[in-house]
Amino acid sequence: MNQDTEMEQLSPRPRDPNRSSWYTNDTTTDQSYVQSTIHSQDDVAINMKSTPSLVHRQSFLKLDSNEDTQNENYMSTESSSSRAIPNASSQTKPKEASATTTSAAIPPTKPSLWTRFKASLPAFAQFRKTIKASIALLIAMVFVFALETREVIGSSALLVAIVTIFFFPVRTIGIQTEAVFLGVFGGLLATAWSFLGAYLASLARNRSDPNPIQPGACAVLAVFLFLGTFVLNIIRMKVPKANFGTVIACIVLSFTMTYSAGFAPMVPAIMWLFLRPVAIAGAVCLAVNYFIWPDDSVNNFLGITRKTLAGYNAFFKEHSEAFLSCSQAAEKTSLPSLNARLKNGVLLMIECKRAVKREIIYSRISDVDCSELSRTVTNMRNSLHGVGLALIIKNNYIYSDTKNIYFKRFKEPAILDAFRTSVEGFKPLAAELSNLCYAATNEASTRLGNLHYHPRTTLNSILWPFPRFWVSKPKGPISAANTASSVTSTQLHELIQRFDQVSKSDEVFRKFLNMNAADIPRNGPLYLIFLYIYNLREHATKVAGLIELIERLETERTKARFWLPHQTLKRWIMSNSNVGGSVGADESEYQNQGGNDLTRIGTRDDNRTSTEDSNGDIFEPKPSHTDKLGDPDVSAPVTATQKFFYGLYLVGQWLTDTTTFFAFKTAVGVVMLAIPAYRPQDHVWYMDWRGQWAMITLVLWMFPMTGAFIFGLVDRIVGSIVGAVLGIVVWEMCRGNPYGMSVVCFVAFLPLYHVFFFVPKYRVASLMSTVTMLLVVAYEYGYVVDGLTNYDQVYTVAGKRLLLVIIGIAASGILMSIPFPPTGRVELRKEISCTIRDIGKCFGILCASAVSPTGQKAGPHVAKAFGALALELRRQVADERILLHHASYEPPLRGYFPAASYKTLVEKMDNMSDLVTNMGFTLREIQPEWRRNIASILMRERKEYLSSILTSLKLISTTLAAKSSLPPYMISPVESRQRFVNLLEKKIMIEPKDIANPSFPSYSAYLMNSLVFVDELQTVLTVTEDLVGVEDPEDWIVSRV
Repeated sequence: MNQDTEMEQLSPRPRDPNRSSWYTNDTTTDQSYVQSTIHSQDDVAINMKSTPSLVHRQSFLKLDSNEDTQNENYMSTESSSSRAIPNASSQTKPKEASATTTSAAIPPTKPSLWTRFKASLPAFAQFRKTIKASIALLIAMVFVFALETREVIGSSALLVAIVTIFFFPVRTIGIQTEAVFLGVFGGLLATAWSFLGAYLASLARNRSDPNPIQPGACAVLAVFLFLGTFVLNIIRMKVPKANFGTVIACIVLSFTMTYSAGFAPMVPAIMWLFLRPVAIAGAVCLAVNYFIWPDDSVNNFLGITRKTLAGYNAFFKEHSEAFLSCSQAAEKTSLPSLNARLKNGVLLMIECKRAVKREIIYSRISDVDCSELSRTVTNMRNSLHGVGLALIIKNNYIYSDTKNIYFKRFKEPAILDAFRTSVEGFKPLAAELSNLCYAATNEASTRLGNLHYHPRTTLNSILWPFPRFWVSKPKGPISAANTASSVTSTQLHELIQRFDQVSKSDEVFRKFLNMNAADIPRNGPLYLIFLYIYNLREHATKVAGLIELIERLETERTKARFWLPHQTLKRWIMSNSNVGGSVGADESEYQNQGGNDLTRIGTRDDNRTSTEDSNGDIFEPKPSHTDKLGDPDVSAPVTATQKFFYGLYLVGQWLTDTTTFFAFKTAVGVVMLAIPAYRPQDHVWYMDWRGQWAMITLVLWMFPMTGAFIFGLVDRIVGSIVGAVLGIVVWEMCRGNPYGMSVVCFVAFLPLYHVFFFVPKYRVASLMSTVTMLLVVAYEYGYVVDGLTNYDQVYTVAGKRLLLVIIGIAASGILMSIPFPPTGRVELRKEISCTIRDIGKCFGILCASAVSPTGQKAGPHVAKAFGALALELRRQVADERILLHHASYEPPLRGYFPAASYKTLVEKMDNMSDLVTNMGFTLREIQPEWRRNIASILMRERKEYLSSILTSLKLISTTLAAKSSLPPYMISPVESRQRFVNLLEKKIMIEPKDIANPSFPSYSAYLMNSLVFVDELQTVLTVTEDLVGVEDPEDWIVSRV
């Protein structure tokens, strides 16, 4: 029973005295983004004590002075603890001082050349993947260079190497099998479609004309090429896992539809000519993947899970000890850095779990067990976020001169003393619970590793496959977790019960309870304390659940066995696994179990059971209105004519969709680049030049957005040039000797593949270098082997390859600009508008639950919809970050892109999505009786406050989508909240029975999350105002006088 509250301050521009708004203060601060406690900027302090007046609406000046430190090693928990607790660090000051003196006296020595060379070498775990991929490509090159295989495969033997590159044979067995299956299946579909097109083109030919290249037949082939490319690109955009499968299908289609134009009658061997290398490349990749250092998906999953747990554990220990400490933590914490650390490895863990679910595995644990483990670890994020948020608010309240309109009222000495005394009261048991959770999580990580056979060691990999004839385990002392667990779930539950007794004790919070709330408002710091208590208890409960799960698995899963996948066909088709070649099952890859990969969370489901009553639902099902479409222009179609034209309208909407229009332009570009193959006078030189590679380049590098196209433009061109040079060098060194070329190519593959797998910045350039080098060498070798007397020299071949690449890229750029270039900044603005709208939906669900007079909970279908919305918010924020990155590459033709403002908006979307999700999970824990008490207090005022928040969200979303100005007079979210808080504090008096209520901690957590949520919304409103402007009636009138 308290108020909903928040905080933040923004740096304003100098205000114009002729403009009006609700803001009443012009205070600015000189704190930077890094110095801010909760937000990326300081807010305008709003004086809520005065009556509403029309004062200038502040505009936003500068929002982006943040440079987050993202590459810290969070595994050093001891040093983190000492940073969090200055007392611990103060005890080591003499040693540190002496060490400093010694280091100052002895000058640093420069590492030797050999030491620096060894440090620059990649780890063996990385080198193993590079070797594996290089071996696969070397085998593929043997099919190109060996005369026997060239005779069997035909002139298309080069495609064996090209398709092998796109299969990436370094993934787990299941993912690799899936990729090969989709690639071969795509090639098979393209071959079947080519058969049909070639047959119909043969029927359209005039048999009396000896020239096979005829307009009718070529028109049929062009239509089939267009339709096939169009459909394949739609599938490529809609089904991410079919990306390279559709690319391979486009390669087959490009060659078959152009080669068929020069043969009459139809020659079926042409289709088989280009399908055979695809199948052979798939067989090569599977053989290498199965028999050379095969990667185990379960080991991958358990390794990434342990790494995620370690990062979570270090975060929890650091922030929990810092909150309980009487001194300020040395490192400032903000919401962006909080979100960045909590994203550690979660997405990769989920992708590894999906890889387990789609293959037959031999292990003690099944794919269902992996799903349960993944869900349990992922659900820890909410409570950890709450612990970090409690530390942020505490630092802002205790250790800074906060100008927050809510917490600055609690800077009274009596309230500060009550806050510190209360923290000291439950600190011993809270520290004990934190330490036990930390130890239990570390032990759980070790026990997880024992549920499956150990990852291969370096020696095991070097001597492969012989050590696998017996069980090879890493040498060293066996952990105690192998024999008996030192921390059990029973111990955790018992300590949680003791912690509950202390946290509900009147003595701990006696100083707060003895205050006169009418004279001194003191509820805010009390809510802050219970925010920490609630999330500490929740985290301990989830750790206990993890221990219980591991205990059950250790009891029930005693022997390894084969497990079949449990996944429906629909889920398999729509799912996507991004476990790339840089992830593997080597033991050394999981030693550094901290890290920060800054990936988003792929799921936000929660497995906690609700403590609410199961009867009733505040959301009653409503009858659907079939007479309304949500379109203000028309009603739902009734007659057959109306339904027909409405269907045409939907088709038109689909055709103008971004994805559909992108596929249409790609198909048009492919057909236009194939026109020389359909002209009798150009067909011969087009085939000699292998002009199909311009079509393939267009398909590969055509992107929906201009920023994404420009982002990789330089890499593609530079990679092609480097590949052409490498091809010339390889040929000149070996002069057509197949053995020499194989060895030299293998040596060149090693650095190229290493860059591709482990240096993402140059991944595209590395791929283009490899492909271009193979094309130059293979085509020149083909000319020599075929015994041609007049053929292009290697320099000419390399020049033609570069020219075709440039033609394909230029065609992509031209098509992208027709009818207008789609810009990522526009899509980013629309995406942010949709995200704000969806956040408003989540907040609306919470509002309906909070103001329900019956106190009933939301039903399972509402909880499921809320979880789906939360998951969609995470995906939208990830897409917005990509769009923001690509938008920075777009040329400022009409003006400069306000990147700082949009960066702040994306950051706030990330923060608000986390906060609204946490609000939903905490609200689920509140008992119905407590809900009824909340709803019965100031119902009308509460509805007005919640309505103002929802209105602000809707207004921001609408103005961003429509690029319309904000109204000149509106109440700000912070002011609306403060009005409600001032009224609510007069009604609320926290008593000992309230603290003892099980719903009080969850309600306090709800309030504190709401506090920060409204402040984040205030920032979003101010940034939006700076972007779209504010309507000024005076300017409008003056402009028309």
